[in-house]
Amino acid sequence: MSVSFEINLPDLFSLCPFPISLHPQYKKVSLESNAWIGTYDVLRSDTYSFFTRIDTPLLGSYVYPYATYDKLRIVGDLINMTFAMDAISDEQDGVAARSTMDLHVKVLLSGRSDDSAMTQMTLSFRERAMEQFGPNSLRRFLTNYKNYCEAVGTEAAYRDRGMILSLEEYRIFRRENGGVKPFFDLIEPCSGIDLPDMVFEDPTFKRIYNAALDMILWPNDIYSYQKEQTEPGCASSNYITVVMKEKGLTIQQAFDYAGAEFQSLVSQFIKDKLALPSFGAAVDADLKYYIAGLESWVSGHLQFSFETQRYFGEDREEVKKTLIVKLLKQDDAF
Repeated sequence: MSVSFEINLPDLFSLCPFPISLHPQYKKVSLESNAWIGTYDVLRSDTYSFFTRIDTPLLGSYVYPYATYDKLRIVGDLINMTFAMDAISDEQDGVAARSTMDLHVKVLLSGRSDDSAMTQMTLSFRERAMEQFGPNSLRRFLTNYKNYCEAVGTEAAYRDRGMILSLEEYRIFRRENGGVKPFFDLIEPCSGIDLPDMVFEDPTFKRIYNAALDMILWPNDIYSYQKEQTEPGCASSNYITVVMKEKGLTIQQAFDYAGAEFQSLVSQFIKDKLALPSFGAAVDADLKYYIAGLESWVSGHLQFSFETQRYFGEDREEVKKTLIVKLLKQDDAF
C-alpha cells in the first residue's frame, strides 16, 4: 500500500553562485549524437524514444559551453554512451551487469571489439575520442572510466541485495558510480589544456574537486528520487535514502539536509579556490580554466535537470517554480 504526499525540494539555484551558459550549437550536436546512438541496437525502442525526449546531449551543451563543435560532439556521444550503459545495467542483475561493463571498458581500453552492437558503439567512440586528449588527461580519463564501469557492476550487486551503505561509504562510492569523474577529464581537452598530476595530488585541489563532484551528485539524487523510489531496489542507492536511514530523518528532513549540505559544499569550494597554492605561472593559468569548467558543470547540471524530461517529465517547469513534488510513500520507507 502507498499514499501520495508532497515534499519541498531545496532551492539549489539560489545557493549556486556560478554562471550558466548554453553552447550555441547545441541543437546540431544533440541531433547528431542522438542519431549516432540510434544506429546501434543497444537500447529497446521505448528506451531509445525516451532518450531522445530527455535529450541527454543537452547536458553537454550546458556544462561545456566553451568547447569547439568537434569536442562538444565527443562530449555528446560520451553522455549518450554512458546513459545507455547505465540503462542496460539497470535491467541486469549484479553478475550480468558486471560482465557487460567489463566488456565495455575492455573495448575502450584495447580498441578490440566483437560484432555486438554494444562493442561496436564503444569502438566508434574510442576511435574519435582518444586523439582529443593530452597524455595526462587521457590517462586520467581511462582510469576514471574503468573505475566507473566497475562501480556500476557493484551497484547492481548492491541493488540485488537491497543494500544501503553508510553515509560516508555512499559518499565515496557515489563519486565513482556517478560517472562524473570521466567527464571532468573532458574539461581539459575542451579547454585546450593538459594539467600535470601534481595538481590532482594537491590536498586543496582534491577538496575542490570532490566538492564539485558532490554538488553534482547530490542534486542528481535529489531530483531522481521521485522516480527511483518507485522502482524496486533503485532508491537504496540514493543520497536521500542513505541520509534517512543513517540520521533517522523523515523524507522532508532528508531533502532539507541535502540542501544544507549543498550550501556547505558551495562555501567550501569557494574557500578552497582562494587558498589554492601556486603550481607555476603556466599551470596556474591553465588551472583557472579547469576550475571554471568545474563551476560550469555544477550550474549547467542544475539547469539541465529542469530542461530535460528525465526527472520531472512535463511537470518540470512547475516543479522548478514551486519546488514541490509528489511522492508515493511506500510502507517500507525509512
